[in-house]
Amino acid sequence: MSANNPLQWPSFEQLGRDFYEKLRLALSELQAGKTELSEKAKESLDMLQVWLDAPCVASVKLDGTNVGIDDSGLVVGRNKVCEPGQSYQKVDVWTVLQGYGDKAASMKAKFEAGKKS
Repeated sequence: MSANNPLQWPSFEQLGRDFYEKLRLALSELQAGKTELSEKAKESLDMLQVWLDAPCVASVKLDGTNVGIDDSGLVVGRNKVCEPGQSYQKVDVWTVLQGYGDKAASMKAKFEAGKKS
């Protein structure tokens, strides 16, 4: 039996919430009339800038199912890990996702570089 997915993803509506949470402090400070933002607000805005500057990726649902791949090449379904060579929902996801582990590693490096600047 496959292991449980260690990378459970949030539901879609959380993306909007997370974006707002990064923006909220700066908006509150500006509405309060501050002329200079706090360091925490600046850091949150910097993270938003990284998100907005990151490459946009479109995905396709395979057989109505979401799959994910991390920077180490781990392939996961909604709840379970997809072992190497194993199909997922009757789809050869390993062939479909070939090379995407490297792309995930590249994106992760860009996010991490943005956090440090």
